[in-house]
Amino acid sequence: MSGTFDRLPRRSLKRSRNDEEESTPQSTSRHSKKPCNHLNMEYPTPGPSEDEDAYNPRPTCKAAESPSGDMQHPRFYFEDGDVTFTTSSYRFKVHTFLLIGNSPFFEDMFEIANPDNSERTDENPVINLDGIETAWNMSVWLAKIYDDQGYFQTLLDDSTLQVVDALYHLGNKYTHPEYCAHAKLLLTSIFPTDLSTWSQSLSSIPLCTAFEAIPLAKHNCPIVLPAAFYVASSASLDDIIQGTTDFSNKRTLTLNPEDQVTVLRGKLRRGQIRRNHTFSVFQDVLQRGESWPDHKCSHKRACSEWLRTVYGRLDGCGFFGNDQDCFEPLNKTLWDYTSKGLCTICRNQVKDGIWVGQQEACAAVPDMFGLHSWLDVKLEQMAVDEFQTE
Repeated sequence: MSGTFDRLPRRSLKRSRNDEEESTPQSTSRHSKKPCNHLNMEYPTPGPSEDEDAYNPRPTCKAAESPSGDMQHPRFYFEDGDVTFTTSSYRFKVHTFLLIGNSPFFEDMFEIANPDNSERTDENPVINLDGIETAWNMSVWLAKIYDDQGYFQTLLDDSTLQVVDALYHLGNKYTHPEYCAHAKLLLTSIFPTDLSTWSQSLSSIPLCTAFEAIPLAKHNCPIVLPAAFYVASSASLDDIIQGTTDFSNKRTLTLNPEDQVTVLRGKLRRGQIRRNHTFSVFQDVLQRGESWPDHKCSHKRACSEWLRTVYGRLDGCGFFGNDQDCFEPLNKTLWDYTSKGLCTICRNQVKDGIWVGQQEACAAVPDMFGLHSWLDVKLEQMAVDEFQTE
């Protein structure tokens, strides 16, 4: 069966709804048999070979070697398996009934393939995937097919974004829309899409995560692009141009030239957003002078003069610089300093003004990176979702 993937007609990659309705395997029977359920221990993730792509994690331990010298996969090599897949680094011996029951692609493949003319090992067909799929992608795929949540979590712990990349690849190539939906859920759990989780989540996202997520999001999940670009814009100029280091996987992640320009353009607007949106209350005071605030204040002149003084001192110490977080509020020390020269009424108005300013800053983030508005981003995401479920 070597080379079976190459001989498959294109129609086998997607099935019509009528075909799905007429197919005999039912969803209720797909998981009726699960071999090796006693294997509930943690399993190592596959290590990359020199021939595999850049999204393979570093090896965590050695797997047992097969008699032929190939590495048996540490999780998906079952003695009672009836089909063997080989990659450049691992052999997978698995069960056709689970492949057929959980993947339209495999169902079509085994209907078309002729096992009598294929290479065989231990009287099982062998399918060579070298150059077609990586060991990492096959590990993710089989973890989904076998519903092995423990091993899938092991892969996530090793590299969540590499799992996301594999899910999108498998979902788009082999018609698994549920994989794309799972990948989107993983991405949106990392990158916030609304202000309620924005300020708390962004500060905990590493630069390398944002750098790695940007190309994935551009093609598959545009709803997280504003947050990914925003985190990347907090990097130094050297990191944006030369790349940032992922110390956990010992690699350097770089942005392509187009994304570098986008991130740099957004970085140059961080100070502007912070000044004109987050803390626009100061701009309001500067423009209106003693006519601020609108409400009745018995110390209008003193309150407005004090805020202008505070603004000047903040501006002088780089508070509105491009390296500052657009959403970071005044810390306790700065707030105590700002509020001490205000009456109670003006103090509350400043506090409310900063809260409104944070809302405006969040709304302005997509435009910082040429994405126009949140509405445009959401419409683009809807188009991607519709395409991936066709």
